[in-house]
Amino acid sequence: MSDPASNPVDSSFTVCVVHDGDALGERERSLLASIERIRSRSTDLAAGAISFDVVAGAGSPFSVLARDAGFVTHDVSLPNLLRLGESRSAVRQLAGALGEARVVHPVGSNAAVYACRAASQGRPKSARGVGVSPSIVWQLDDQRVWWPVVRWIRKRTHCWIAPTSHAFARKNIAPSHPFARIVPHALRDEKFKVEERSPWDRERPPVVGMLGHIDLKENHHIFLEMARIVAARRPTTRFTIAAGMGPGEQANLAYADSLGHLVKAYGLTDQVSFRARPNDLNEFFDSIDVFVEPSSRPGADFLGLLAMARGLPVIGTLTQGFPDFIVSGDTGWLTLPRDARGMSKACQFLLGNAEMAVALGRRAKERTHAVHTLDMASARLESVYRELAGGVGQFADAAAGSAATESSQ
Repeated sequence: MSDPASNPVDSSFTVCVVHDGDALGERERSLLASIERIRSRSTDLAAGAISFDVVAGAGSPFSVLARDAGFVTHDVSLPNLLRLGESRSAVRQLAGALGEARVVHPVGSNAAVYACRAASQGRPKSARGVGVSPSIVWQLDDQRVWWPVVRWIRKRTHCWIAPTSHAFARKNIAPSHPFARIVPHALRDEKFKVEERSPWDRERPPVVGMLGHIDLKENHHIFLEMARIVAARRPTTRFTIAAGMGPGEQANLAYADSLGHLVKAYGLTDQVSFRARPNDLNEFFDSIDVFVEPSSRPGADFLGLLAMARGLPVIGTLTQGFPDFIVSGDTGWLTLPRDARGMSKACQFLLGNAEMAVALGRRAKERTHAVHTLDMASARLESVYRELAGGVGQFADAAAGSAATESSQ
């Protein structure tokens, strides 16, 4: 893809970011930081300035943070499609909020479906004669969950896929796919920058930790199975799980009970502790020595990336974006998904080689801060915005060809 400045459109344009919930995690904060950087940088380019509107629920943390950053915000609540069904009123409100935006960037699958509905409502052509609906760019993490929704959206409007990793794209999207553009995860350098990590304190037991909502997809039971194996060889090791209840379904409560029973059954009552997920992730990262991410939930690789940025040795799996930024034995450790025994071997190796583990964490930190900078990620996202804004007609033939290919599969 060309540099944003070398791919000009004929005027300034607006991107509408649509958020669909109350979540305000590090990913949402990084996205807002990225579009802030794009907004300030684009004013100096001959290609034209990019302005942003933000749509979010009234009083939601995302809306408040966006307003504080000086973005134009629109209060539109998007009811959960799975639990409550589609709200026609929300679609109409969102269609009005989109205004003359040429690009829509939904955050979450719920927002993506509503954005598609709103964009396909139809609106008068602008003075430059661009088509009746804006293009949608949607960042994806996991094909199994979202790809059917992408297909549904693509039949109704121009939808471009922006996977967050090359590993995901290689596995799930053909390299020649005309609508795929890699937009890597962004790290807020000022938040996760850390000086040289101190060597392990030999006076206290080493601590192995994981993060994640109480949900079956997080694979806490795999973490506990790994802990059982490690504790049998290294009984002084401590394990901590920082978790919240997530969306709050009854299934999660039952899963939480089962985890408590597992801890007792494995004889790990004195070695495993549960704690609330902290608002400041660095507080958690700085309290552990090894980070393990067994989750199969979309986006779990981002937590691994944040831990690496904090200088921690990370054990991840051969899923999602982990293969993009973990080289086993050099910047982390990779195992097969749901492989408690493989994770335990990697964990025992790191616990038995503290100096090597610290060095591995140092290399991981250097790599993440070199490759996943806010400047690099925001420049990539800006180039996608500009390509979309200037290419509604340019890519119409490609869209038709791709739709025909998908319908034949």
